[in-house]
Amino acid sequence: MKLRTKLILAFLGLAVLPLAAITLYSYYSSLRALQLVAEQESAAMAQDMGSRMESVSRDLNRQIEMFAAFELRRAMVLNAEKKSAELKEMTNRLRAQMGEYVTLLRSLELTPATIPPFGPPPPPGQKPPDQPAAAPGERSDRIVLDFTGGGLNGANAENDRKPPLPPFPRGRFDTELRSGNEVLGKVSAEISSQRLLHQVLRRTQPRQGEIPFAIDADGKLYATNPSDLEKLKILPIPKQGNDKASQPRVSTAKNWVLVTQKDPQSGLAFGIARPIGDRLGELRRTTARNMGCGLLVVALAMVGMIPLSSRMTRNLTALAKETENLSRGDFKARVEVASNDEFGALARAFNRMAEDISENQKHLIERERLQNELEMCRKIQEELLPRHPFRSGAVEVKGVSIPAREVGGDFFNYFPLSDRSMALLVGDVSGKGLPAALLMANLQATIQARLPLDLDLVKMAEQLDREIAVNNAEAYLTLFVAVLDSHSLSLRYVNAGHNPQILMRGEGATERLQSTGRPIGLLAGGGFQERCVSLKPGDALFFYTDGLVEAENEAGDEFGIARLEELLVRERARGLEGMLAKVEETVRSYHGPVEPADDATMMLLKIG
Repeated sequence: MKLRTKLILAFLGLAVLPLAAITLYSYYSSLRALQLVAEQESAAMAQDMGSRMESVSRDLNRQIEMFAAFELRRAMVLNAEKKSAELKEMTNRLRAQMGEYVTLLRSLELTPATIPPFGPPPPPGQKPPDQPAAAPGERSDRIVLDFTGGGLNGANAENDRKPPLPPFPRGRFDTELRSGNEVLGKVSAEISSQRLLHQVLRRTQPRQGEIPFAIDADGKLYATNPSDLEKLKILPIPKQGNDKASQPRVSTAKNWVLVTQKDPQSGLAFGIARPIGDRLGELRRTTARNMGCGLLVVALAMVGMIPLSSRMTRNLTALAKETENLSRGDFKARVEVASNDEFGALARAFNRMAEDISENQKHLIERERLQNELEMCRKIQEELLPRHPFRSGAVEVKGVSIPAREVGGDFFNYFPLSDRSMALLVGDVSGKGLPAALLMANLQATIQARLPLDLDLVKMAEQLDREIAVNNAEAYLTLFVAVLDSHSLSLRYVNAGHNPQILMRGEGATERLQSTGRPIGLLAGGGFQERCVSLKPGDALFFYTDGLVEAENEAGDEFGIARLEELLVRERARGLEGMLAKVEETVRSYHGPVEPADDATMMLLKIG
């Protein structure tokens, strides 16, 4: 998958998915909040309906008691003609006193404790007149007001034509009225449960299209409007428990919130059905608008994202192409710097890297050329040094040079001078590498050319001292040069600042041939001395440079001349090549992985 595609997919994943998640979360949280608000308001309305039911019943009972208390004092046995008029008058007074509450009555029965005379009370000391006899089947001691036939001018005729409601638990009102300790009588009232419930439901004013309803103990629904009743029948009405003080029950379905609250006094459950479809639709439209706006913002971002990703990937593609060219050896590969952002910085860094690689490649090529030249010089240097042992009578000699680098400044040589003598020399030019090697080659050629012509070792050392001081102001060398008479075994030598060479006698003793002058070229003009030592059969002479005894191990300790002497004495029974090989092996093992700091040269002469 290309980087551009990855960037676009990543942007879509990081923008669209979070946007959808936030939108859905906002929708469902708002929906839940809407439902909670509707449930709380509906529960409050249902509870208010129960309170209103109790309040209406209490007010009705109080009005009946007040009216009955007043009328029982006036009650008396009436004849048939006057009773009708009195009942009509009493009914008018009831209407005037109770107002709209009178519509809730079906009948009202007043029963006085005693039957007072009709009219004003008799004078003091006079017996009240006898009461007329009551008609057959009629009690003369009670007054009955009947409203079932629309007796109140047909005020409730329409309500009476509605289907009857089940008996209201408080449909009868019976009480005994007293005035102090005096019992005035009894009052019984039959209340219209249908009218009472209708009034309670009617007084619940819908604010947001709510439908107030009630449920009786048998689960039957009641509402003020038949169309509302049909709507309620298809909704899941919450069921009430058998407890007397039930908590509000809530259900939500078909964009409606239904809450019921049981009234412990009446046994009815009052409920509110609130529609939330309109508000839910508005919520959905708002959510859709928010989602659309979010997607529009994402689309606008994509309009800018696609060109940006194209430019980014184009720069990366160009960078990848030039990187591949560079890896294939095209050191001219460069990337165009088109901006000052991170891609521009990356392009500049790549161009610098390509330039550095190009320069390093040039240096590498130059180094390889120098390496080849040094290898050639090394081979030439090896050709300048004796490659095979030299034997003259009982004398046998062989040398080995180990440069610290490709070429070094150490040298050794042995060559015949006449029928009776041979030249022996070991030297160490200051420094290492090619300059020391060139000077070493020049000096060795000079000595090899002059010594056969003039065997004066002091004179030759002084000439070299002057020449090096004039021509190589910063260079000098240590030199051990000797001439051995192979018949007399007499050894003449000059040690110009070189290490003391080791003479091993046949009986096992060792001697050191010490320095007889300063290094050649170092503070020229100091002079040199020639010394002579006599050798015998069985003796051996070990020549070496300082690189051999100054080799250090990992602890920084030098190999040392004492350790070298001990090794030579211990291994002198070996042959010429075997002894040289043993010394080289021992020194290499001593310094281990530590790179030698100087060239090492050794030469061994043995007299048989």
